[in-house]
Amino acid sequence: MDTSATARPVALLEREHEVEQIRAALRGAGRGRGGALIIEAAPGIGKSRLLGESRQLAGAMGLRVLDARSTALEQGFPFGVVRQLFERVLLEAESGDRERWLAGAGGLAMEVLTGMPAAGPGPGPSGGDFGYAWLHGLYWFASNLAVDAPLALVVDDLQWCDAPSARALAYIARRLDGQPLVLVIATRPLDPALMPEAAALVADALSEVVRPAPLTPAAVRELIADRLLADTDHRFVRACIEVTGGNPFLLGELLDEAAARGLEPTSSGAAEVASIVPRGVTNAVLLRLARLEPTAAVLARALSVLDDGAHVGDATQLARLARAETETAMAALVSAGVVEAGETVRFTHPILRTAVYGDLSPAERERLHHSAAAILRERGAPRGQVAAHVMQTEPASDPNAVALLRQVAHDALALGDADRAAALLSRALDEPPADGDRPAILLELGQALAHAGAPQAIAPLSEIAERGEDPVAVAAAAIDLSSLLFFTPAAPLRERRSCAAPGSGFRPGSPLGGSSRSRCWASAPLRRRRGGRRRRRSPPCETRAARHATCCRRRRLPRSPWRRC
Repeated sequence: MDTSATARPVALLEREHEVEQIRAALRGAGRGRGGALIIEAAPGIGKSRLLGESRQLAGAMGLRVLDARSTALEQGFPFGVVRQLFERVLLEAESGDRERWLAGAGGLAMEVLTGMPAAGPGPGPSGGDFGYAWLHGLYWFASNLAVDAPLALVVDDLQWCDAPSARALAYIARRLDGQPLVLVIATRPLDPALMPEAAALVADALSEVVRPAPLTPAAVRELIADRLLADTDHRFVRACIEVTGGNPFLLGELLDEAAARGLEPTSSGAAEVASIVPRGVTNAVLLRLARLEPTAAVLARALSVLDDGAHVGDATQLARLARAETETAMAALVSAGVVEAGETVRFTHPILRTAVYGDLSPAERERLHHSAAAILRERGAPRGQVAAHVMQTEPASDPNAVALLRQVAHDALALGDADRAAALLSRALDEPPADGDRPAILLELGQALAHAGAPQAIAPLSEIAERGEDPVAVAAAAIDLSSLLFFTPAAPLRERRSCAAPGSGFRPGSPLGGSSRSRCWASAPLRRRRGGRRRRRSPPCETRAARHATCCRRRRLPRSPWRRC
């Protein structure tokens, strides 16, 4: 039996309806009627193949195609997917084109796409809301880009998209009416509780959702005949459907393994199908790697840690291979259909990367992530990428790791991703930091959690408010804690009193401004007056003394005892 079919992609069977919907969406964008098309299905059902078809159709129709692919490792990199979409076309453009695309509100996207603030007096964010301004800028940048030619934005694996990018895509999708712009997005079914921004995009009434179905027995029979080059018994077809559910990717992996074993599609061969599948797709992929040169498996493990978009040089260093060995191993992986190599390297399917990565032992995984962080830092890679690897390592009391995690947390918070900032700061505390740095990181963690609206912020803020030594930090913690407790009525009484404790930092001459003290006073708990009316509790004596001193200084009056004022 000819086994040359091994590693060939599964034919695009029974997808005529989905392709026609894609064609209609692209045709609408070409006529100035934009929209969003979502391809939602389980892993392996053929979403990426449909996206590939959409790219080919869009190019044939004269649309400009920009694409991006989300990855699990870069999920915490704010606006990472948006940068994949627009960064290259922006940087490679002529200066005249770049100026047109960034004209007007489009200039607000400059900082997100390049890390540099927009030049010149452009329209600024309303009320200091940089998050909304960036979304607005990205929309207008895409709209300006579509003026030159109808634009197709193609995004794969939305389920791993970073939250700010998902928010931006949803913002753009709601404003496509009358625009020569179409979004074509593939995703697995999403949990709204875990990914609210991405789930909102899929559930939006303006989005058209396509859900490809598993292959029917007729298509499975056709695929078996194509792969195994023999007449197929109906019992063999039924056995393949039972173990794969008609999933094209799983079926393709099963048939590749059957071809490698020389299995015939007969009734006797049907009994052996079950013996292939219980090992799962993971084992099939690992067996395929085992048939290659040993260096190919080593390189595949390194690539699984670096994730999609890895540079060949980084993978070479991480795998500890010579350049010639890497070239040979890469050619073997490409020939086996495991990876696709170009300027960067990526697995042909995310499930393959998961299979290889999941086979790593915890010790090897930790060692590779630690080495990857060092290699990327030395190359000058974005610190968000370096931090993604540091997050996967065991704490080692490394001050450089603590400093990096804090910097990336500040970047994430500046881009409005408070949840990511809190995770990074929590990991920095686990490292652990030096004793002198711990209070500052604890305060930053509490503020990030408070910014995210998480009640877990009470614990770190209370610790600083009660035990901190820096008056400014203590006061800042108490202010944030008082604001948080105002909206957390079920919080323990001990935490409620901590912001008004004698050591809370509200003293005469405190470096905090009057607005900060007013903020604490404004969020103080209320109690009832006699007769049912409500009034605010009196502020602590030290707070009143500080306010009185400020009042006297502003009025240029002699400072009298505040109780007589």
